[in-house]
Amino acid sequence: MEENFDPVYGESILYNEEFDCIWKDDYMEAMQDKILTAKYIKKGSSCNLKRLKEKIKKNKDNIEFIGSGAYASAYMIDENNTEYEHNTYVVKNCAYQEDEHINDIEENVNCEVRMIKHLNNFIFNSISPHILLYIKHAQCTACNNPSMRIVTEVCRSNVEELSNEEWPYLKNMDIIIFQVLYTLHCIQSVYPEWRHNDLKIDNVFIDKVAEDDYYYKIQNKFFKISTDMFAKISDFGLAHLPNIIINKAVYPNPELDWDPTTNGMRPTQNRYYDMHMFLNEINIEYVDDYAKSTLDTNMVNLIKDMLPDQYRSDVYVKGNKLKTNKKTALSEHCLLEDIEYKQPIDALMNYFGHFEVSCDSIPEDANIFSLN
Repeated sequence: MEENFDPVYGESILYNEEFDCIWKDDYMEAMQDKILTAKYIKKGSSCNLKRLKEKIKKNKDNIEFIGSGAYASAYMIDENNTEYEHNTYVVKNCAYQEDEHINDIEENVNCEVRMIKHLNNFIFNSISPHILLYIKHAQCTACNNPSMRIVTEVCRSNVEELSNEEWPYLKNMDIIIFQVLYTLHCIQSVYPEWRHNDLKIDNVFIDKVAEDDYYYKIQNKFFKISTDMFAKISDFGLAHLPNIIINKAVYPNPELDWDPTTNGMRPTQNRYYDMHMFLNEINIEYVDDYAKSTLDTNMVNLIKDMLPDQYRSDVYVKGNKLKTNKKTALSEHCLLEDIEYKQPIDALMNYFGHFEVSCDSIPEDANIFSLN
């Protein structure tokens, strides 16, 4: 179950000296050792960016703007700490739509914090490392517009950058797809009704990790991924977990002229929805100037199997420009109707045999990510 949630302020359980997680990386160890503390985000501190920049500059630390959207902006802070080479973290500043929402735990800004905290248990329990790591959160009510600051780990890039043919990881998109689908499978196995509801490719970050062999167990099969990159699922502002983390954003709100069902979002089970959104975006993103897929044949076949014609957007050339054909059938069939046409396990069991290894080949001291 979810831990007690205080919207005013909270920290990762990693800061609890008595907490012993099954798996952790260098970033998590820096948190447990109280080296990475995100000192600029405190309980009751202001979200005034001008004052924050002045304080950071005075301490000879660095702040870098990352980007912004309709209701949030993000920036990276780098503390020049000699004990830890990369004492950096991301601060996402999310605005509440109404002042009275600040203490409503079912409001989507508060739900985003609750969800990422809750899902981080999949990391700590060595189930999946492919979820963005939460550090802390702090509410600001001192300014004219109340907001929530969510502090997370820094990831080197997002998956959209991999569409650049010069990016060295393009040939390894099967690794990214495996990691995302594996994580969806794990979460949905524990919580069948859980939905991310916004699993676009720009909500999947890519982090550079120690180059190594990483092992996974799915049902009775073992897989080895040799890589130096981890996909991290992020942005849980529209995620919903019935009876545990109820998110009002997935329900229609006539006062705000908001009807999420037009995008297929519903507070009901559909283990196909998130996989469909992710794979459909990959299908239209990873094409060359002639609308031909840049993915390897195996991943092209995976997408065709998981996304049949009536459920798949396609890219075509018109007037020397790439156009996307987003068929109406997408909303009429697989989005609005809660039909679980396929599940992540269907792709995992049939399209990643090239990663499969025998149990005997895995070193005795190797960590194995698994639901078990």
